Amino acid sequence: MNPHALFDLGADYNALMAEIEEADGVLTPELEARHDEIVARLAGSAANVKMALQMIERGEEDLDEWIAKLSRRKASLQKEAERWKSAAIANMIGMRINRLEGVLNGVPVKLAVCESESVAVDVEAEKLPDELCTVTRTPDKKAIKAAILAGDEIAGRVAHIERKTYLRVS
Repeated sequence: MNPHALFDLGADYNALMAEIEEADGVLTPELEARHDEIVARLAGSAANVKMALQMIERGEEDLDEWIAKLSRRKASLQKEAERWKSAAIANMIGMRINRLEGVLNGVPVKLAVCESESVAVDVEAEKLPDELCTVTRTPDKKAIKAAILAGDEIAGRVAHIERKTYLRVS
C-alpha cells in the first residue's frame, strides 16, 4: 500500500475541478460520472489510510507489550543476579575471605568483596537548606510563547514557535 497514492488522485481531482469551472459549474453526465468515480476512489484511499494506520498502531501496541514483557524479564534477571551476588558476599564474609580466584573454561575469575559509600538523603529537597541544593532552571514555554506573540525581540532571538501539521483520523 502506497501512502502517496492520495496525491495521484489529487491531480485527477484538480483537473476535473478545472473542467467543471470551465463549464461554468455545469455538471454534464460525463463530468458527474468522473466526479463520482474520483470521490469513490478518494474515499477508498481514505479507508486504506485509516486501515494502514490502525495496523501500524496495532504493531506499536504489540511492541509495547513485548517491551513490557522484556522489562519484566530484565528485572527478574537483575533480581536473580543480585541474589547470587548477595549469597557470594555473605559466604565470603562468613568465611572471612575478601578475595577468591579461579579459572572457568580457561578464563580467570576473580571475586572480591568491596565497599563503597554514597549519600542517601532522608528528607525532601524542599526541606534542605539552599547551600545543600542545586537549582535547576526550566524554560517557561507558555511565557516564552506569549512574549514572542507580543513581539518581544529578546524572546524571539532565544526561541521560536514551531507549527506542526498532523492528520486526525476518525
